[in-house]
Amino acid sequence: MTVEEFVEGIFIKYVNNDGTVCGKDKTLTEKADCLTHYSYESSDKELMLLDVQGCGAELFDPEIASNQVEINNEMLFYTGKLHWHAIESFVKVHKCNSYCNLLGLTDLNKV
Repeated sequence: MTVEEFVEGIFIKYVNNDGTVCGKDKTLTEKADCLTHYSYESSDKELMLLDVQGCGAELFDPEIASNQVEINNEMLFYTGKLHWHAIESFVKVHKCNSYCNLLGLTDLNKV
């Protein structure tokens, strides 16, 4: 059994586990979108933080997608069910926003 702490507020998913951006709050959604982009770029395009969700800015229960799921027949970590498919999906549709620009992230569609 798993027990999670109750989080007060309205649950919102900002970035889905398939790489689609889905939040309605523009500012928090753009920040979550940027976080996903940042995780990908800072890992040399090997990992991506997905399933970004929570109540307001309090985030929990993310997934990590990876281009490489195992090394020498050993699972690196649990990567969710979509791994590289989700990475491809995010890269294809991502449009850099002001937070991406602030961090100096590379435009994924021009690489």
